[in-house]
Formats: sequence, structure tokens, C-alpha cells
Amino acid sequence: MMTNVELTSIFLNEISEIEDGYEVVECEQDGHDKYGSLRWAFCKNGYSCRSYMIKSEKKNAVSDYIKSVSDYGLSIDGGRPYYVDPKIMLEDVMSEDFQLVQITDEEKEGYFKEKEEIIKIVEAYKIHEKNKIFISDWNRYSGNTQYMHGVLKNEKYEKRMNDLDNVVLTNKDMFIKTAKKYVDNSDDLLGRLN
Repeated sequence: MMTNVELTSIFLNEISEIEDGYEVVECEQDGHDKYGSLRWAFCKNGYSCRSYMIKSEKKNAVSDYIKSVSDYGLSIDGGRPYYVDPKIMLEDVMSEDFQLVQITDEEKEGYFKEKEEIIKIVEAYKIHEKNKIFISDWNRYSGNTQYMHGVLKNEKYEKRMNDLDNVVLTNKDMFIKTAKKYVDNSDDLLGRLN
């Protein structure tokens, strides 16, 4: 059985390897835009894209890895995974005091059941909100500026709900905190939780 300190070390080494893979090993001139010349970059890990996109791609790859560890645990050499507290999704993993905290199989199963329940609630709530805004507004305001205002307001709401999706996959407490932050009428959504 590994300790939290040992797991944290392996986890942080994996993140370092992911980041190291996005080191640019070659660049080619690739046209111009209004800001100047464009460059196509080739990374150590085989990934290639416009050079200005490397930073965001690296960040996305690290985020995907953290989410994977949160969802499926940390497996060492293909062995049985060590499950960790999903709060890592909201922590700064590069801070000095960061440490993974192992959880039991039973705790992981509990988090998994919570997630399934919350995902169903969020999806039902999204359909409810979309029907409420789009159908009623389409019938009443089709073709005028009030309708367009409603659509723009709904697009902003959809973005916030998509942000909420990213935290749904952690645990119930974090979901509640996030819902209060991102959902305008969070009482309606949170009232659906048991």
C-alpha cells in the first residue's frame, strides 16, 4: 500500500511529463495574419498546432489528466487503482502543500452514485430551462429584439451550466457550492437534490 506522499510524488511526476511533452522541438513558418507571421509548432510528444495554442493545449492535457485521476484513480504500473478525494479538481496541484488523499473503495462508490444522481438532475434541469426560455420566447418574440436578448441571455446561461458540468463530476458538496455560484436560480436546481 502506497502512502499519500508517495502517490502525490507519482501524480506530480506524471503532470511534469505531460507538460514536458509540450516542449516545442521544431517550428515552421506558416503564413501571416493581421498580427504578423504564424508558426506551426511540433512538440516533443508528437502533437502539432499553431505555436500560440501550445500553452492552452498543455493546460487542457493537464486538466484532463487530473480529471481522469479524480474519476478513475491513480494506477501504478497497471495495478489496481488508488482512489483519491475528488477535491483535486478544485485545488492548485502545483502548490507546495498539495497532497493527494486516498479514499476507500466504498467512498469512491458513494461518490460515483452521487455523481450519477447529480448528472440526472442537471440534465433534467437543463431541459426544463431550455424549454422554458426557448419555446415560450420563440412563440412570443420571434423576429424581434426581445427574443434576441432572450437568446443571448440563454447562451450565457448555457455556458454557466456547461461550467457546472465540469464540477458535477466531483462530489455533492462541491456541486452545491458551484451551483450557488453559477446558476442564477440555484434554489430551483438544488431543491431537486435529495
